[in-house]
Amino acid sequence: MIQQRAFLLSGLGILQFFVVTLLCMFLYSGGTILQPELDVYSFTSNFFSDLGRTRTFTDQPNTLVFVLFTTTVVLAGLATVLFSVMFPTLFKGTKQYTAAIVGAGFGVLSGLCYVGVGLTPWDVFFDPHILFVKVGFLSFLIGSLFIGYTMYRSAEYNNMYVWVYLVFICILIGYLYLLFFGPKDIKSAESIMTQVIAQKILLYSQMLTMLVQCYGAHQFSDKRAQK
Repeated sequence: MIQQRAFLLSGLGILQFFVVTLLCMFLYSGGTILQPELDVYSFTSNFFSDLGRTRTFTDQPNTLVFVLFTTTVVLAGLATVLFSVMFPTLFKGTKQYTAAIVGAGFGVLSGLCYVGVGLTPWDVFFDPHILFVKVGFLSFLIGSLFIGYTMYRSAEYNNMYVWVYLVFICILIGYLYLLFFGPKDIKSAESIMTQVIAQKILLYSQMLTMLVQCYGAHQFSDKRAQK
């Protein structure tokens, strides 16, 4: 029962990210790096982290959107931590338990880094913010590999959830390559658009993957409880 509730709560923590970030985009009037005077959110020119700035690009307070964005990112990070902590309990006493624990460890690190991302607005704490982003995504990649392997090695776990992880892992590897080696010229509209669109694809894919995995873990836990 605790497992099912934990996975349900994790899923709700991820779902609220979709809703609140869309609300933040609607409320945002802080401009972009190249167009600071813009009074709407540009889906192709604004990074997600622009929503978490304490001040707009024209140096006006961004208080409401900043608070909403910080809250939703912290909650999504904590939801990732909760899922990661509870996942190994599904495999206690099995041969997959060790792999599940390793995956959970990286998942917890990733979730805590996402909390760090929310608590370090990039216009104030640029270097820590970027560090949390990079470590968070790298940790999530490693965690996904171990958790996906755990599912694959289990005869009872539906392999559909393994395939969901595999598709996302490919997306994440592509994004990490772009993040570390892609264009970074902040004065180039093409460079910014490439990074921004890739970030949107990655983050929404990650949240969708987490929603699916929370549902899968909930179903698996429920099936185990009925035995």
